[in-house]
Amino acid sequence: MTGRLVIKFIIEPMNPKITNQDLLLFIYNELSQQREKEVKQFIESDMQTKMAYNELVSNIKTLDENWLSPSETTLKIISQKAHDGFGQMA
Repeated sequence: MTGRLVIKFIIEPMNPKITNQDLLLFIYNELSQQREKEVKQFIESDMQTKMAYNELVSNIKTLDENWLSPSETTLKIISQKAHDGFGQMA
């Protein structure tokens, strides 16, 4: 990857009962049905929360697109250490 990865600061939702953590859990479908319904309703009704949600989704997409795998050298070292035994690493 060339260039820099830029992640924007996250806007805090206006409702103190809906946090960025709630939005992340909502994005990853990790909320209870009731809580999901509450968060979804608030995203749809509050512009600042909707902006925070959209920014989180954008940042997650950016991270996913720029996810780097370990280099070949790193993979070879790990493989060799696994073969030799991790006890000898230090």
